[in-house]
Amino acid sequence: MEKEIRFSVRFPPEVLDHIKHVAKEEERSINSEIIWILREYLKERQQHASDHKNQA
Repeated sequence: MEKEIRFSVRFPPEVLDHIKHVAKEEERSINSEIIWILREYLKERQQHASDHKNQA
């Protein structure tokens, strides 16, 4: 099993409120929602970089 690393982050209140709302809708914990958001962002970013590289 992969070891998890604890990491503190400060969020603007409006961003955290939005994440809380989405997490509740998706029936996830706030932590799980943040991880999901970050993973999705990283996948998109990697895909965008691959697409951009293929166009060059």
